Formats: sequence, C-alpha cells, structure tokens
Amino acid sequence: MALPWIVYVLPIFQVANSLRLLDTHLLLIMLYGFSGIPLFSWFALPYVYDFPNELIDAGRLDGCSEWGIVLRIVFPALKNALFALFILRFVWAYNDLLYSLSFTFHRAKMIMPTLLEFPGYTDMPFAKMAAGGFIAVLPILLIVIFFQNYVISGLTGRTFK
Repeated sequence: MALPWIVYVLPIFQVANSLRLLDTHLLLIMLYGFSGIPLFSWFALPYVYDFPNELIDAGRLDGCSEWGIVLRIVFPALKNALFALFILRFVWAYNDLLYSLSFTFHRAKMIMPTLLEFPGYTDMPFAKMAAGGFIAVLPILLIVIFFQNYVISGLTGRTFK
C-alpha cells in the first residue's frame, strides 16, 4: 500500500511472463485477489478486535470447534462488514485499468481496455462508445442499488431493516 501500483507492474509482468500466465484469467484472479489482502486486513481488523469474547466463549461451551465458532458465530456477526469489503473490492477491481492494460492482450481482456479500442484513426464511433460505457457501468450501478444497505451498515456499524 505504501508504493504506487506502477512501481511493481514490471516485476509482476516479468514473473507472469516466465510462468506463462500473461493474458490468462488465472493471473487476473490472483492479482486482484492478493492485492486486496492489505486493504481487507486493514479494514476488517477493528471489527475482529472489537468482537465480544463472550460469544466465542458461549460457542465453546456449546461444544463448537474453533472452525465451528468462526463459521457459525464470527462470520454471521461480521456479515455486513465482510459484504461491504467484498463489494468495495469488486468495484475497485472492475474499474481497474492498470492490470487489465498491462497483463491482458486478447483472451482475458476486460471491458475497459476493449472500450478504449473503439476509436480509430479516422472515425469516432460515438454510439458504440456510449453503449459500451452504459454496459460497463450497469453492473456497478445494479450492485450499488441492490446492496447499498449492506455497504452502509458494514462501513458505519448501523443496521437497516
């Protein structure tokens, strides 16, 4: 998080090229998944630290294993925060242009680099660009509309009915 993204694009490109992962969906999944861990940890740790120990002790008294406590008690209690983090991370990855321009060429190309290829040298297809822009914004707009209560309650700690 301390270094700008552009600083480590070239080393990642060299490693991905040597592993023959360039222009694959697997590389993009790994890049977006692993690059979200610092933000996820930084944002989720206060929720985990403030989690009441009494609920964990009650789970142990009821005979839950440690994984049972995590899956049956901790995750449902932190559902809104985890869901808000997932949505924020999805929106960031969906709108990211650096990775998709640097590591994809044909097979794994995402929507934003494809939209950037519409203008030609002599023509400017405004109708195609407008339709592509609408299609590119539509998933994010639907996610924000349908899941805004989860995001607000996950970020602020307020609950909505």
